[in-house]
Amino acid sequence: MRNYGPCFGTKATGSVESTLGERIGRQIDNQLADTGRLLWFDRVIGLNGDNPCAGCHSPTAGFGDTQSIAIGIENNGIVGPHRRGPRNMRRTPMVINTAFFPNLMWNSRFASRSGDPFDNRAGFVFPAPEELSLSYLPHLLAGQAFIPPTERTEVTGFHFPGDNDAIRAEVLRRINNIPTYRKLFGKSCSGRRFLNLSSH
Repeated sequence: MRNYGPCFGTKATGSVESTLGERIGRQIDNQLADTGRLLWFDRVIGLNGDNPCAGCHSPTAGFGDTQSIAIGIENNGIVGPHRRGPRNMRRTPMVINTAFFPNLMWNSRFASRSGDPFDNRAGFVFPAPEELSLSYLPHLLAGQAFIPPTERTEVTGFHFPGDNDAIRAEVLRRINNIPTYRKLFGKSCSGRRFLNLSSH
C-alpha cells in the first residue's frame, strides 16, 4: 500500500466509507439515501427544470463531468461527451468522498474552519450571502448542498425573481408537491428534526 501521508495525513486503505456512520454519529439510513439518489437525478431540484445534480455530477464520469467547463441550464438533455448548451463559469468537481473533505470546490471557497467537515463548532465558511449562516448544519457537505439550487447558471435559471432563501423555499414547495417524495420523506423522517432550508 502506498503512503499518501503528505497529502491526506494517513495511508489510503480503501475503507473510508466504513467510517461514515461513526463520523456522523448515527447509522446510515438506506431508505433516506435512496430518496437522495432519486433527487440526484430529478430535475425538480432546479427551477429551470432542465438540469439535475447528475447533469453535471454524472455517475458515469465518477460523479464528475465529461465537460472541461460545465454546462448547466438550457442544455440538450444529454449527460456525457455529447452534452451541449451554454457553458458555466467553471469545471464541475467530482463528488466522490467529499463528505470527508474539510474544504470543497476547486478554490476551497466552502470550508470547515476547524479543519474537520464533521465539526461545525468553529463554523463553516461560504461565499456571500451565506457566509457563516449555514454553520448550524451538522456537516460541511450538508451546507454545501444548499448552494447549487441557488446557482442561476447551474440549475435555477434567470426567470425566478427571488433571493437564495426564496429559491430554496420554491424548490422545497415543488418537492412537497410530488406525492412520492412526501411519502418517502414521511417514512424516513418521521420523528426527526427537520433542517430549515433558509440560510438565516
